[in-house]
Amino acid sequence: MVILATASPGFIATISMRYLHHRLWMRPVAVLGIAMIATSYVIAIPWRWISNALYYDRVEGNWQSEHLMDYIGGLLGSFYTLRCWTGLHFGIKYYQQLQEQTQATLKATAAHSRRS
Repeated sequence: MVILATASPGFIATISMRYLHHRLWMRPVAVLGIAMIATSYVIAIPWRWISNALYYDRVEGNWQSEHLMDYIGGLLGSFYTLRCWTGLHFGIKYYQQLQEQTQATLKATAAHSRRS
């Protein structure tokens, strides 16, 4: 139950990331790269906070936080997870775009061959 409860906010966060990525798709690569890194980090913070709070509340029982790090411990792991998701998302998107361009090229070549 804890795994589901901690994975759900991450899943919801990736939906918002996907929307942002689609809005930034045609921007220059530098803008896209900076936005991807910043978004991954900004979304990783609340995701890790929720995950840790749920874990300590459900698994540890009467746990009391002593430090901020109790809530954001593991933040780097969440950031890397979101970065991997972002890389996979853009890899798939680039592959789809390449396939569309290949199909368009093949259709244009076939049309040109029929006219000749």
